Parts: sequence; C-alpha cells; structure tokens
Amino acid sequence: MNLNKLYFIEMKQKYEWYEDLKSIMIKIPIKNVSMKKIDIFLSDLVLKINVNEIKMIKVIDLKHEVQFDSTENHVLIKKYK
Repeated sequence: MNLNKLYFIEMKQKYEWYEDLKSIMIKIPIKNVSMKKIDIFLSDLVLKINVNEIKMIKVIDLKHEVQFDSTENHVLIKKYK
C-alpha cells in the first residue's frame, strides 16, 4: 500500500480516522487552542500531536509507511468550527 496523502483535521467530536489505498484522514478533537500552539510531527510510520497548553499528546502508529518521495504527498491541517 502506498499512502500518498495524510490529512490532520481538528474537530469537536471523538477521535476518528479513515484510510483507503492512497490516503489516511485523522480527525482529533482539540478545543480552544490556536493552531500555532499545536506541534505536529510526522515520520514514515508515526504521527505525533503535542499541545502543551492543554497537556495533550497523541502518538499514532501508522500501519503503512508514508511515501515522502512521491510528488503527490502532502499534509493538510484544517480547523473546523
């Protein structure tokens, strides 16, 4: 499986994720925090989200490697109201 896209989305519901053959979407609820204060680390097999302001850390082990060498790869970070 070749993951070409990774999305991180802030929302007000429970932790959710979705994946298909080319992408994975992860939704993590983070309330009342500026996007500037959210630290996101992504490697080929790990996604880590750290928010010091609310003492939250999430580490997600990805099932398959993210292919960083593909020109189709990108990370999209969105804040939903």
